[in-house]
Amino acid sequence: MPSEFYRHKLLDLYRHHVVVEPVGLRGGAGADPSKFLVHLDKELRHLYVDAQGKCYNDRAVDEMLGRHPWETWLPPGARPRFEAMCRQAMESGQDGEFDHSGTVSLYRTRISWKPERRRLEVETCRIERDVPQVDAESVAALLMGCRSIGVVTADDQYIWGANDAFLDLIGSSRERLARGGIRWAEITPPEFAEKDRRALSDLRHKGEFVPYEKECFHYDGGRVPVLLAGRALRLEPLLVVATVIDVSRQRSPSP
Repeated sequence: MPSEFYRHKLLDLYRHHVVVEPVGLRGGAGADPSKFLVHLDKELRHLYVDAQGKCYNDRAVDEMLGRHPWETWLPPGARPRFEAMCRQAMESGQDGEFDHSGTVSLYRTRISWKPERRRLEVETCRIERDVPQVDAESVAALLMGCRSIGVVTADDQYIWGANDAFLDLIGSSRERLARGGIRWAEITPPEFAEKDRRALSDLRHKGEFVPYEKECFHYDGGRVPVLLAGRALRLEPLLVVATVIDVSRQRSPSP
């Protein structure tokens, strides 16, 4: 017997008179990474999510079932247009299509109503467009004189460029940086790895991540609370510029 979680999902699907595709409960394999397919019921709730669903919003496919697209992968601002096109597709039987964009990537969503299966098929494709190429060394040079805010250029594994403010913040030296970069894992306490992983996912799909607090190891053995924010300069291969602000004074108790 399926678990209680899946029994509830199956019963919900049967109540809406749809055909259940077992692969949809987990997401298929070998999907095209540039495409994302979901099936929706008449209330615009997910009945099926393919394997790329996890890549688009960094959550388990099963967690998306029964939820609306604007709660998961669709930008909230696109909800009115999306809902209107879904209703129009169901009423007219004609496919709808619209573009929407994140910070870096542009997406095209096609909506098709399948009356025989009483569901909407929604396919979203990423439209490649050129990301302006930025010379990371030039960016670092412009920001190098900043004395109050740490600035780094990095990929998902290493920090390759940093100003003096950041090096002082973690107690490192320019010589250590020049020997091969500073590993993010080396200066990140384990309990903040999940926050970093989500920020990395946002970078790849939105081109930036919202500021969040974490701690960095200082090379003297202590820890420094920081506020981290960043934006992608290039997606492939990933290149990021991030600001790192010491917030230890804000945390210090008032005299």
